[in-house]
Amino acid sequence: MMFCARLRVTRRRSILWLLVLTGLAAFTPLAGADAPFLTDDPVFSPGGEIKAGITGEHNAGGSLLTEVLDWNYSLVPSLRLNLTTYTKHVWPAGGGHEVGYGDTEFKIKWRFLDEDVAGGRPALGIAPKVFVPTADERRGLGDGAWRVQQLPLLFGMTVGRWYHFAEAGYQWVIGRDIADSAYGGAGSLYAITGRLALGAELFSRVSTDRRNDWQLATTLGAVYTVNASWQIKASLTHTLRDTARGGPSPAGVVYLVWNF
Repeated sequence: MMFCARLRVTRRRSILWLLVLTGLAAFTPLAGADAPFLTDDPVFSPGGEIKAGITGEHNAGGSLLTEVLDWNYSLVPSLRLNLTTYTKHVWPAGGGHEVGYGDTEFKIKWRFLDEDVAGGRPALGIAPKVFVPTADERRGLGDGAWRVQQLPLLFGMTVGRWYHFAEAGYQWVIGRDIADSAYGGAGSLYAITGRLALGAELFSRVSTDRRNDWQLATTLGAVYTVNASWQIKASLTHTLRDTARGGPSPAGVVYLVWNF
């Protein structure tokens, strides 16, 4: 959710605010990857889940502040439906301010192989995703392109206090002269206590049309489990290389998660 090509990007004071919140938010094990990381994984909670959060980003193109509402429901223990909606505040580098509804994201996550910790077998899954261009392109809130992420393969494995995760996939852009891209990420979470985990990842995206057009980002994330129903998730991301958006840029996210 967070490393999408052609997002425009957050006032510096919003980024500073996110940094403060991230520092205050304690960090959860037993929680898979996914948000607050860019890399998805095959683990998810049974039943329903609602994530409400705020993300911020700043780069040479300007600033972006996004309010995120993420709706998840597990039809069966191995299959989950996901609907994500966004409200965007955009401050282009040239000045001005636009606010409105962003694109809409729909995803189906299927874990076709459960993890066997004792036997050393990882969990495997796929999570095809569609981005519907519901944002107003004329106001700079989107680019009007449909995007389909084709059968991204997800990996997750627990080793002692560590949880390792990875994702690899391909994003197909429909109806616009925008390059498709291959992407992938990998990271690890370490369970400090039964409630607290810290993690890190590397995530990359490569244009299929221009090989020199690629991005690499690193994320430091944390999850704190308040109880069986509530979690706090936070992360800071910094691009190490990003030719598409004018060079390195910082980003941050804070989520409040309700499982029911």
